[in-house]
Amino acid sequence: MPLIRITLAAGKSRDYCQAVGEGVHRALVSALQVPQDDRFQIVSELAGNALIYDPGYLGIRRDDDIVFIQVFLRRGRDVAMKQEFYRQVAANLTGDPGVAAGNIFITLHENGLEDWSFGDGEAQYVIHPPASPKQPGVGKLGKSLAGFYGAAFLIIGLLVLLHSLAPGSFDAVSRHLIPLNDLAALASFTA
Repeated sequence: MPLIRITLAAGKSRDYCQAVGEGVHRALVSALQVPQDDRFQIVSELAGNALIYDPGYLGIRRDDDIVFIQVFLRRGRDVAMKQEFYRQVAANLTGDPGVAAGNIFITLHENGLEDWSFGDGEAQYVIHPPASPKQPGVGKLGKSLAGFYGAAFLIIGLLVLLHSLAPGSFDAVSRHLIPLNDLAALASFTA
């Protein structure tokens, strides 16, 4: 679904422009889980005086070979995925066509499913929503642990509230929940 706008200085060869587009697309597929056939790119070449940039902002060296890459995409990718995307674009473009890493300027513009029409005057993703991108490192175990900790915090919060509202009731409830003075009951509670 992303729409990619690539802006660079005029006079680059067709092969150079295609290599930039291909390097960006490979990173989208790999790091941001974009489908392989979901490729929509606009490459604009501008006269050198139409590209305005600071040659040393944030200590990064830039020159007239700067490449601006704007990615319009659906929200839902986490910071780690975005960082990996930036890293992969830089690796791809420094390799082919040989863009200096400091000349690769990327911005992501996130939006919702309702913000896309691929044709026919319809918002296709509203009618048929695509699967959400999978976040790295969050599997079944991570979701289970998150649910467990969420439930534990809820129970602790309720017990603290009960204790603050009715201390005597709290003591009675806690004795039934955790029978510390009855070893047989404690053993069955922990088993």
